[in-house]
Amino acid sequence: MSRKNRNVVKYRRPIRLNVGTVIFLFIFIYLVIIVFSYFSSNRSSVYEVVQKHIADNNTCQGIILRKEKVQTSSTAGYISFYVKDGDRVSRKANVYSVDESGKIYDTLVANEADQKLASEDNTKVRNYLKAFQKSFRYSDYSTVTDLRCNIDKIILDFSHLALSDAMQKLVKNSGETSSFQLVSSKTSGIFSSTIDGFESLKEEDISKKTFEKKAENRTVSYDTALTEGTPVYKLITNESWSIVLNLSKEQYKKLAEKEENAKGTPMVTIRFVKDGFKQTVPFKTFTKGDGYFATLFLQKYMISYLNERFIDVELILNSAEGLKIPKTALLEKEFYKVPIDYFTTAGENNASGLVKKVYRQSGDVKYEFVETGLVAKVDEDYAYIEKSGFDSGIIIQNPKTQEEYTIGETGTLKGVYNVNKGYCIFKQVEILYENDEYCIVSDKTYNGLSNYDHILLNSENASEEEIIK
Repeated sequence: MSRKNRNVVKYRRPIRLNVGTVIFLFIFIYLVIIVFSYFSSNRSSVYEVVQKHIADNNTCQGIILRKEKVQTSSTAGYISFYVKDGDRVSRKANVYSVDESGKIYDTLVANEADQKLASEDNTKVRNYLKAFQKSFRYSDYSTVTDLRCNIDKIILDFSHLALSDAMQKLVKNSGETSSFQLVSSKTSGIFSSTIDGFESLKEEDISKKTFEKKAENRTVSYDTALTEGTPVYKLITNESWSIVLNLSKEQYKKLAEKEENAKGTPMVTIRFVKDGFKQTVPFKTFTKGDGYFATLFLQKYMISYLNERFIDVELILNSAEGLKIPKTALLEKEFYKVPIDYFTTAGENNASGLVKKVYRQSGDVKYEFVETGLVAKVDEDYAYIEKSGFDSGIIIQNPKTQEEYTIGETGTLKGVYNVNKGYCIFKQVEILYENDEYCIVSDKTYNGLSNYDHILLNSENASEEEIIK
């Protein structure tokens, strides 16, 4: 009985494959292959072209130089101006009066009626506030002082003129002339009541240390009794003015190169940061010690910056407006150069192309029309065509004159791959400006790019007519 038990063999059930399991394994393996091929293949990144303005930052500080004459008081007393900032003063014209005793001034203040600023003065105040709001920086709190000074000047100009008129009437009616004097101008010029201590500064006096100083604007007000010999106002005797710029070494190099290559008088376009006003002016560069400088020469608009001394100026040296593209998208491609007159049209669609001369095996000559487009114009006489369809040494014929031209001369164009249709098409670009990462290209290039076109971000591993994945 025990021997029989030893000979018992266990029965193994056969493996049965379930149809559902097989289908699942097949789908799983398929997905693994798809995912692997997706991550192992080179993916093409697409970039959308947009209209853009790009420029280097070339903002620097300048100091304004004018022909200025400071006028001092010849006697002590309270000053009343008869003119305001920016007014043109003729020789021997009354500029201000001096009330030595202060009695006339006290009488006027005691009887002063309510007065309102004129609409012109209100506009000036609003403009100062808007400019201040745009340019204010917490790191440069001195602009608050400048704002206060500018608004004070408008109010002072208004009150000076109003009180001066009333003062003359009061003097005439009261007969108080012993302590009252009218002071006239000894020369003609443009009036300014702001004195900052830089009036006698000349170009040869300027160094890097000049720009470490600050202009401390001072104006004469009614509530201050002036002593004899105190500066009262200044006259600008010439509307020609200049700005000396404190440059970095890089800015100096760019301007010096522009100056050296100029045909005639060197010119540069500038923009005043304060108000955005642009103009093109003559300039010259110079160095002094370890400083780099440039002088701008201006003939107009001096009154607009009458009470400015230090001013921020942007040099517009390297800027452009066009289509912004990354430099990784750029590539070069070679083309054949052919005469434009040789292009003709043929076929049902009037397609553009060239007539090629072909030799048969028998030695006979025939002419074949080859459809091809004009890629880009070299000049008014020649254009570039694709190399496909033509070999070097092929002869083409002008259908109008029967003249012949042998294809062989080549040229290269810079361009990008346009992928609007899902595959790579070469488009020529004209670079207007470039930096390390991007460039601005023209949107007016023949057969070139347009706003919102899609291009291949990296052209290095792509080829013509390649389908984008």
